[in-house]
Amino acid sequence: MRTAQETALAKHITEWVKRGRSTNGVDVPDFSEDTDLIAAGILDSRGFIEMMLEVEQQTGNRIDLNDIDPSEFTTIKGLCRCAMSQASPC
Repeated sequence: MRTAQETALAKHITEWVKRGRSTNGVDVPDFSEDTDLIAAGILDSRGFIEMMLEVEQQTGNRIDLNDIDPSEFTTIKGLCRCAMSQASPC
């Protein structure tokens, strides 16, 4: 079950992605927290790194990609879950 903090973080990151894309003059395709943002072409590698930095800034937690299942870290839901989970690897 998701915590209120994880839900709020996912909402913030979703809005952050939408704002960043629209600021660049690019139409934002529909996506959800489960969408693979890189495979869907919503974020490129630079955008992904910027998203990770935003998650780290919002949570105060450093994200170690070595501890994350690759299928998790390209979705907002997976990345937020991992960022909020300090006690166990993702």
